[in-house]
Formats: sequence, structure tokens, C-alpha cells
Amino acid sequence: MIVVDTNVVADLRTPGNYTPSAESLLAADTDWAAPRLWRSELDDVVAACVRNQPIEAADATVLRQRAAALIGTEASDVETMDVLRLAKGSGCSGYDCECIALADFLDVKLVTTDAELVRAFPARARLVSADALGAGGGARHRASRCAWRARNQTLKSDGQKR
Repeated sequence: MIVVDTNVVADLRTPGNYTPSAESLLAADTDWAAPRLWRSELDDVVAACVRNQPIEAADATVLRQRAAALIGTEASDVETMDVLRLAKGSGCSGYDCECIALADFLDVKLVTTDAELVRAFPARARLVSADALGAGGGARHRASRCAWRARNQTLKSDGQKR
């Protein structure tokens, strides 16, 4: 399992500088998670594509659906205090720190196209590439996924929002 930011998802579904690396990453690990805000960020990327006319609106809708299939229901709320702590310590945006907070919670890598984010969080973030995953234990990732799903289920049943 990995956490990905919106740019990795966008580059996988639209031709971009990182498309080959994003494709290799998906081939290496199909278990992707992202913070809930990824949908809005991707909508912004898709809207820009439609405005700039490299794609038609109907194609953009299909692109959005295919991207949603990658993450599926694997979008998660993160703790606001965690995001604020990370943003204060790093100077990174709240958006970026949501990705880091989720990766921290799951104890997995964040894969991104943002070199500044990787510099701010070198132990947690990796630039998108075929070797972005590095060495990782599948059992640890499965355990992280179970803990994450249990937390989300508890939040849903309690009606809490983070």
C-alpha cells in the first residue's frame, strides 16, 4: 500500500511528464490510498484540461471516473491537528500535509511529484518512479490497511468528521 497525491493520479490518467513512472508505480503496487481532498484537487486538474482544450468534457468525465476507480473508497479523513503540526514544522501547504498525515497514520510511503515535499519529509515521501517504493514489508502494509479501515469504520459509525 502507498499514499499518492493527486498529481500522481492525474499523471497516470492524463499524458504528463510522470506518466511512465506513474504506470510503473501502479504495476508495482495497486493498493493506493489518498486523503479525501484528492477528488477536489483532481477536479481542478481536469477542469484545467477542459478549459485549455486538450480534452473534451465528456472525456474528462471518463478520466475522472477512471481515476476514482484507482482510489475507490480508499480516501480518508485525517486529523486536523496532525495536518497543522506537520504544516507548521515543514512550511508545506495543508493540502500536502494531509497526504503526509495519512502516510504517517498508515505507516507507508507517500509517492508524489513534488520535490519540495520530498525534501521536507525525506523519511516518508518519495518522488514518483518505479523504485519509489523501496524495500517494504507486505505484512506491515496489510496491518496498516486493517487499522486504517477500522478507524474509518469507527468514524463513520460515530458520525465524526475530521
